[in-house]
Amino acid sequence: MPIDRVLDLARRVGAARDPSPRTRRVLLSVGLVAFVVMLVVSLRDLEVDAGTLAWGPLALAALVLVPLTILGNAAELRVMAATVAPGALTWSEAVRAVVLATAANLLPIPGAALVRIQALRTRGASGVAATGINLAGAGAWIGSGLVVAGVALTPLRGPLALGVAGVGLLGCVVAGLLVRRFALPGRMWRGVLALTAVELAVTVTHGLRLLVVLAALQVELSLPQALVVGLGAPLSAAAGVFPSGIGLAEALAGLLAPVVALPAAVGVAATGVNRIVGLAVTTPLAGLLAARSPVERPRTDAG
Repeated sequence: MPIDRVLDLARRVGAARDPSPRTRRVLLSVGLVAFVVMLVVSLRDLEVDAGTLAWGPLALAALVLVPLTILGNAAELRVMAATVAPGALTWSEAVRAVVLATAANLLPIPGAALVRIQALRTRGASGVAATGINLAGAGAWIGSGLVVAGVALTPLRGPLALGVAGVGLLGCVVAGLLVRRFALPGRMWRGVLALTAVELAVTVTHGLRLLVVLAALQVELSLPQALVVGLGAPLSAAAGVFPSGIGLAEALAGLLAPVVALPAAVGVAATGVNRIVGLAVTTPLAGLLAARSPVERPRTDAG
């Protein structure tokens, strides 16, 4: 089956780019240095400092939009569980897994995917199904981001916008085929529709975060521009080079910004400050959850 070839290719790519802990530490260090340098230079170019920051929008991003992102990612994990696992994943379990996965992504271990797969296996999903549905979620996230960016690009760059949206639709189709491959009987269509809806919501929420962060930096832009710049996050995650895409996401956002008539510094600054705001919320929350919540083991019949 073609979808089996896709899975085999994904496994090979994942194995090829799965570095050792030492390599991950090196990549994290390189990405962190690149992140700091790019952010400092971009903020200087935009003439932003502590005195010019608007703290109200930053508080809005931290207290409202970051929690919305966490809930969106938790909803994604619940949809995955409802599609491939006999048991349901509660909101508290999903939020815990998402927050810990976010923190694990910055550790010198391939932790984020393992945390999410573990959460699905505790509900009875097999290891293969849990891995496959996570690949489907990644494909739907990237595909949705490209489709939304393509639509946002249409007024500025018609032919390019159609190409971007077309690639995004292809990604969504592949994600749908993966869902079909691993869904339990009677859950395929519900899984496809719910996963698509959740990924679209996560994509738009990310765009809103960039919009609000740039308002804090006294930079005006539209939501369509923010959605295009926001593509840096899923594209860097797909590349899988640096842990959490640190440094790479900011660089890609800087490259995408001129496509929508923005200075590169705007893309870098928006993505970098947005990352800091997100980590300021999720890191202490992850520490609290790790200290207070025991790790649940997979069911022995999960396979």
